[in-house]
Amino acid sequence: MSTFPCRVTVSSPDWHDQRDVRAAVNIDVAYSMLPGRLLRDIGLAPDRQAPVTLPDGRRELMDIGDVRLTVEGFSGVTPVVFGPDGAEPLLGRIALAALSLKADPTTQRVFPTHGWMPTMRPTPPRSG
Repeated sequence: MSTFPCRVTVSSPDWHDQRDVRAAVNIDVAYSMLPGRLLRDIGLAPDRQAPVTLPDGRRELMDIGDVRLTVEGFSGVTPVVFGPDGAEPLLGRIALAALSLKADPTTQRVFPTHGWMPTMRPTPPRSG
């Protein structure tokens, strides 16, 4: 999967502080990643850790927090990895799904899509 650039606005929880970044869109990765310093500068703090596989195959526990992102006019809250301060911003498939967006690597664009839900039939009452 090739990556392509996309403009992303990162917002503080109260929307008071916002930063625009260019992120590499990559649907082969689950989590998005932003420089930890950028996230802390707008008032965010990690609230958990998750195991993440790095490009060289190593696994590490990384700090994760929830952040409000805006991409192509669509905003939502999504988990993001607090990356190294010099890390290139990365937009992964969890954030895209949270914002109801889809990435097309052929045209190198991000566009709105609809969510998919499994069959939502009523569950019959259990007898007892």
